[in-house]
Amino acid sequence: MLPRLAEAGIELLRRTFDIRPGEFRRVSLMGINIFLIISTLMIIKPVINALFLSYVGVRSLPSLFLLVATVAMGVSVLYSRALHRFSLHRIILRTYQISIPAMILTGVLLHLDLAGKWVIYIFYIGEVIFALLTTSQFWILANLVFNPLEAKRLFSLVGAGAIAGGVMGGYLTSVFAPILSNENLLFMAAVFLTGGFFVNRTIWRDYITPDQLVTSQRENGQLQGHPLQVIRKSRHLTLLALIVGIGIVIAKLVEYQYSALASAAFPDADHLAAFFGFWFSTFNIISLIIQVFITRRVVGIYGVGKSLFILPIALFGGATLLLITPVLWVGILLKLFDVSIKQSINKAAVELLILPIPLATKSQAKTFIDVFVDTAATGVGGILLLFLINALDLQLRAVSLLIIILIGFWIWFAREIRKEYIRSFQENLKTPDENPKQEKSSLSDVSVLEGMRGVLKTGSERQLLYVLGKIEELKEIRLIPDSLPLLDHKSPAVRVAALRCLYFHPKHEILPQLIPLLQDEDAEVRAHAFTTILSHSRRDRVNVIHQYLQDADPMINGRRWSGWQKRLVTTRKCSDFFRSRNSSWTRSIISAS
Repeated sequence: MLPRLAEAGIELLRRTFDIRPGEFRRVSLMGINIFLIISTLMIIKPVINALFLSYVGVRSLPSLFLLVATVAMGVSVLYSRALHRFSLHRIILRTYQISIPAMILTGVLLHLDLAGKWVIYIFYIGEVIFALLTTSQFWILANLVFNPLEAKRLFSLVGAGAIAGGVMGGYLTSVFAPILSNENLLFMAAVFLTGGFFVNRTIWRDYITPDQLVTSQRENGQLQGHPLQVIRKSRHLTLLALIVGIGIVIAKLVEYQYSALASAAFPDADHLAAFFGFWFSTFNIISLIIQVFITRRVVGIYGVGKSLFILPIALFGGATLLLITPVLWVGILLKLFDVSIKQSINKAAVELLILPIPLATKSQAKTFIDVFVDTAATGVGGILLLFLINALDLQLRAVSLLIIILIGFWIWFAREIRKEYIRSFQENLKTPDENPKQEKSSLSDVSVLEGMRGVLKTGSERQLLYVLGKIEELKEIRLIPDSLPLLDHKSPAVRVAALRCLYFHPKHEILPQLIPLLQDEDAEVRAHAFTTILSHSRRDRVNVIHQYLQDADPMINGRRWSGWQKRLVTTRKCSDFFRSRNSSWTRSIISAS
């Protein structure tokens, strides 16, 4: 009975989240991996925040922000060099092997009352570095475990493990901090991280091959100049970096206000850790609700431009209220706006903002913004707080006033980047013979989403290829069904681009519309039709491959090549959908070719 229920549950998950054959174990292991990492973070973060505020004091928080930024910048440089000298596997294992004993040692020092202020400082900085390294390492690992097509389809599901970990870790801290005390929670965090260590080893053993690491390093080495130069040359990227940076500076100011009000309300470190744990988890739940039920509708209805203003306007209202009434519930509300809207609506809008940028440039710029702009903005936030709180001896109301001023700059930057975003799409969708006087009327009056949908119906070949490429890149589910009619387009390049988008179509009933393309006059269309059909074949992949090997078309069955060439081509075509080294039936089919 239980095995049947388990099988039915797994099948329900596969259908609900479009988990295809050969993917369930990988998705499960990666989901458990990030669940354990984030759970650990959500246990130690409330603990270290509470310890610092109780033993060191809130007035030292600005100098801590500056110190964290300085150390994190240095660690980032050393870490980049280490990636060139040592294997990624070794670096990840060393991160676990250092972090687990460090948590246990800190817990022992707290038990023995030997943890002075210097231990708290080291532990706080260590927690930030641990969060920076482990999350970065996880997504690098995820890009090795999943190929690009699988990644676009499954990363949102794997990310659900991170949300679940955030909820679990925070609520565990909320419940057990008053009972067990903070030092014992560090032992609990070490247990979670130990589990993550063994899950990580399993993933490396079963799914990572040496050639994958070589390919990844080669791709990462294809840089197009220093990222800072790339950003400076693009007004679009410069404005994006400024928006992200100013948002992080404001987040640090909000964190200071939130921490100051909380530490005043809960002098005891254990109860303060419980408070932080409860609200960290609650913020994550509210963020998840907004992401699932509100984000797509808001961004879809109002477009990227207007969605960008939701977070700064919400923070403006919260900061104004805190300026008038500096009490704890207002601080919680302000922190709620910053966390929940930033991780849902604002994140989606920022991801769309960078969409018109070419992929190679985007990868470089986004990594630089995520790491260096984030770290530098944290330092700027610390400097501003040092000036206001320590130098001028001002109170929370002055911080609220500074937030309001910075939000004014944020809104101005958002207006400018909205114009740049629309201009980028207009330039890419403009036909060579288009009248310049008509340029202003294309995308500025409607959302870009509707503009892209219109291009799919009436656009030229160049416009269609551009829009289909962006749909595939973004995996925009709302536009993927609109690419179905393009399977009959006269251009083979458009038919291929449409097939690449249809890989992500959530409904597998489209198979009958794909099968005729196996007889398409263009060889590349036939090849992409097969890979798309294979991706949507949930149960009969072996039969599909056998049928493919018996096809009369030499471009499909591979008979134009010698034995070793056929195996190579067949392996490459199938590599997007399963791992051949872990599948005996795949090896036998490829050998039979």
